[in-house]
Amino acid sequence: MKVIHLSYPLSPSFVTDSSSIAIGYFDGVHYGHQGVIKEAIRYAKKTGLKSAVMTFDPHPRQRFENNSYTAYITPLLDKLRIFENLGVDITYVVSFCQVFSKISPLDFVEQFLLPLRALSVTIGFDFSFGYQGAAGPYDLQNLAKGRFRVKTIPSINSKHEKISSTNIRKALQDGDIEKINNYLRREYTISGELRGNNGELFLTRPFLLPQVGEYWVKIYALNRWVYSKLKIHNSLYKKCENGQYQTQLFLLAKDLLPMAETIEIRFISLLHTEQIQNENETNPPLEKMSYQR
Repeated sequence: MKVIHLSYPLSPSFVTDSSSIAIGYFDGVHYGHQGVIKEAIRYAKKTGLKSAVMTFDPHPRQRFENNSYTAYITPLLDKLRIFENLGVDITYVVSFCQVFSKISPLDFVEQFLLPLRALSVTIGFDFSFGYQGAAGPYDLQNLAKGRFRVKTIPSINSKHEKISSTNIRKALQDGDIEKINNYLRREYTISGELRGNNGELFLTRPFLLPQVGEYWVKIYALNRWVYSKLKIHNSLYKKCENGQYQTQLFLLAKDLLPMAETIEIRFISLLHTEQIQNENETNPPLEKMSYQR
């Protein structure tokens, strides 16, 4: 997958392939987002175009609101990996700078989408664009003037609740890992480096963490998956000088894990007080619980 970083205004010499493009921030790349991206890919294959995704960095809400969007369900590097696994040919990462944040809906189409040679644009039903999100899917259809196809994907619900990044963020605050994994159609994943002798974990990217508590997780280490427990004492963190993110995360079975190497941690469920007590008494050795996914 080709990754192209863009800023507004585009360079007059910018050249790219004609494409079927999905547009959105896509934090989480949840099941609803996947539907938008897969439709763009489907149409690209049907028409012989390149499949593309346009996403933004940082989150638009970080530009206008408080610091609640300085942590992400899927930081950019993880998001790019998911796009590639879905089969996307090109990802445009647009710098959501002060200048771009004030772009008009008309200029977004005329000075951005058209130079990108977008012949099909797929968006979610709640997509907004232009200064302060002034325009939506209906406006995009009107501004296209038949020069590119606009496909809007409707809301996807689970148990009468919209699958959305906002609801995933709320589920993280509640520690509802089962709901999160259902909405993502994969296990919620973070990565970090194990440091010191007490199992403290330094995050490699600004992942949004679940609420304080103890969680069943699985970890890839020493060429196998093992179950473990992760204790989150503080879901807030600070950025270190080395670019890592320090918070109070502690792993059990740290003797099974390589020190100072990046490890992937996938969440399975939140442990409740009575479960923690029972499992402390009866939990089998972790080395007997390894498995391949």
